Amino acid sequence: MVNAISTLAGVVIFTRLVRPDVYGAYALTIAAASIALTLSGEWLQTATLRLLAGQQRVNHRRVYVRALLQLTLASVGLLTVAAAVGLHAARTTLGKELVVAGWLYAALTILFQGTTICFQATFEPTRFAIYRSVYSVLRILLAAMLAALVAPSPVWLVGGSVMALLLVLPPAAFQLLREGGPEIPPGRIALARSRVVSFGLPLIGWYAASQTLNLSDRFFLQGLLGSTEVGMYSVTYSLVVGATTTLLQPILAAVYPAMVGAWQREGPAAAGRELATALRIYLLLAPLVLCGLLLFGNDVLALLAPAAYRTPRALIAILAAALLCWNAGLYLQKGLELGLRSRDLVKALSIAAGVNVVANFFFIARFGLIGAACATLAGYAVYAGQVWPRSRAAMPFTFPLRAAAAGVIAGGVFIGLETLLARVPGLQTPTLRLVLVAPLAFLGYAGAVYGLGELRLRARSQPPIAPRQP
Repeated sequence: MVNAISTLAGVVIFTRLVRPDVYGAYALTIAAASIALTLSGEWLQTATLRLLAGQQRVNHRRVYVRALLQLTLASVGLLTVAAAVGLHAARTTLGKELVVAGWLYAALTILFQGTTICFQATFEPTRFAIYRSVYSVLRILLAAMLAALVAPSPVWLVGGSVMALLLVLPPAAFQLLREGGPEIPPGRIALARSRVVSFGLPLIGWYAASQTLNLSDRFFLQGLLGSTEVGMYSVTYSLVVGATTTLLQPILAAVYPAMVGAWQREGPAAAGRELATALRIYLLLAPLVLCGLLLFGNDVLALLAPAAYRTPRALIAILAAALLCWNAGLYLQKGLELGLRSRDLVKALSIAAGVNVVANFFFIARFGLIGAACATLAGYAVYAGQVWPRSRAAMPFTFPLRAAAAGVIAGGVFIGLETLLARVPGLQTPTLRLVLVAPLAFLGYAGAVYGLGELRLRARSQPPIAPRQP
C-alpha cells in the first residue's frame, strides 16, 4: 500500500518538476528496465514464494536462500550483457545515459527484490513491508531532490531510484544472510537450485507476455504519437494503478501465503477456500473503486497534475475497468500457479498479449490515448476469461456471485449518493462532494477488510480436510 501511495505522490511531484515529454522519456526508461528485470528476476520471486514458503526448518530455508541468491547474481550478469548491447546501440548521449541508469535500476532492483522476497516467503511480513516501504518513499524523495537541484532530466528521475536502492539493499542483505547454522553441502544447494530453475524458468514466457500486455501501449504511443502523449498516458495510468493497487492488492498479498500453506498441508480444496475468501472481498470492493474513479478520477487528476497532463475524461474509466480485470485475473490464476501449470499460464497470457498488440496497432492510430486504453482493457479481459475455468479445474473454488451482486449494488448506491449530493446547493464542486463521500467509502473498505478477517476465522474453524494420500 505504501508503494502505491508513494507512486501517486511521485506523480504529483514529478509532473510539477518536468514537462510531459521528459516524463514520457522517464516512463519509457522505467518500462524498458521493468521488462529487463522482469525477464531476469521476476520468475525467481515467484519460485521463492512457491518453494521457500514450504520450508519450515531453518537449515532447509538456508539452503533455498543460498540457491536463490546465486541465481539472482547470475541474472544480474545476464542483465549486464544486455545493457552492454543497449549501450552500443544507443546513438545519443541522453540515450546512453538512460541505458546506464536503466541498467543500474534493473540490476539493483533484482538484488533488492530477491533479498526481500525471502522475508515474505518465510512468513516475516514485517521486515518485508518495512524494506519495501522505505524504498518506495526514498525513491520519490531522492528523485525529486535530484530533479530540482541538479536538472529536470529523466536520467536524474531514474537516478533517485538507484540511490534509494543503494541505501536499502545492504542492510536487507545483511539481515537475510546473518542466520547461522552448520555448513551447507554444495550438493544440497545445487539440488535446491535445480528445483527453483525447473519451476521458475518456464515462467519467463509468462512474464514476457505479461510485460508485452502491460507495457506495449507506451511503445506504440511513442512510435505513433510521441513522448508527450506517453507522459500524459503514463500519469493517468499511474493514478489508476495507484488507486486499484492501494485498495485491492493488499488482500491478495495477505491471503497468498495462507493459500500456499493450505495447498501444501491439505490440498487444492483448502487453498480454494482461501481464494474464495479473498474473492469475496475483492468483488465487494472492485465496483466501488470503479465507480469512485468514474465519478472523481478526472477531478483527482486535475488536483494531482498540471493542465499539460490532462487527458480525455473517458480514459480513466476505461483504464479502471482494465486494471480491475487484470487484478481479477491475478486472483483467478492461482490454481494454475499453485498447481505448477506454467504452460497454461504462458498460453493464456500469450493469447491476451497478442490481442493487446493487434488492438494497439489499430486503435492508437485512430483513437489516440483512448485507443491505447481500449486495447489494454481487451487484453486484460481476455486473460481473465481464459484463466478462470482452467484454474478452477486445478483448484476447485466457489465463485462468490452474491458478493459480486452486493458489490454492484454498493456501486449503484455510491453513484446515487454522489448524484444526490451534486444537487445540494453549495456542493456543485466535485472536490467538496469527494470530501464528503471519501469517509463513507473508507468505512466501507474498513468493514470489508474486517469481514475478510472474520471469514478467514470462520473458515479455519471448520473441520480440516483429510490429508491427501501419496
